[in-house]
Amino acid sequence: MASNCSLGKLANRGFLRRLGVYPMFGKKENKDRTVRKPSRKKRTRIGKLEEEKKNLQDRLKETEKQNTEYLNQLRYLQADYENSLKRAQKEIERISDYGNERLIIELLEILDELELASVAGENQSISEEVKTGVRMTLEKLRNALAREGLKVIECENEQFDPDMHQAISKEYSKEHKEGVVLREVRKGYLLKGKVIRPSTVVVSSSKSYPSKE
Repeated sequence: MASNCSLGKLANRGFLRRLGVYPMFGKKENKDRTVRKPSRKKRTRIGKLEEEKKNLQDRLKETEKQNTEYLNQLRYLQADYENSLKRAQKEIERISDYGNERLIIELLEILDELELASVAGENQSISEEVKTGVRMTLEKLRNALAREGLKVIECENEQFDPDMHQAISKEYSKEHKEGVVLREVRKGYLLKGKVIRPSTVVVSSSKSYPSKE
């Protein structure tokens, strides 16, 4: 009877293995499931690989840090270059715009004299040829200066502006409030928006000053 049971077990075991099922029977199966530990040589090699991996990671971090520093330095240099270029362009524009400023200021004196001569000629017995010559010369000079960016400062009946006007006296006026330009004594001029000669003016005052006897 016992032999029949043993044969049945062996038959069942063979049948299960053909099905792909390997039940645990006895010590052999237990030995097959035992996990083997890596040898000392393998452990040493794994340790070296881990160390090399860590060194590579450290070197990668250092390289990334250096690359970031180089990129920041490059950005600073580019910004400095662009700022220097802008300053140079502004300086070139300034020289181009106002390089002839001194010459134009000197020409204003001639312009003043021609304007005075033109006004005086209308009230004097001067030949029409001379009057016409003065007017033509005056007109040509005005046009030439206008092409260079010269403009007259409009000041009469305007509020006094110390950046645009130069007051030489004050006069009492009932019709004007304090600090209004009453008269222009000498014309002022702008050169491309810059005051190169302020207008010389007389300014209104709300207070009357006693005359000196």
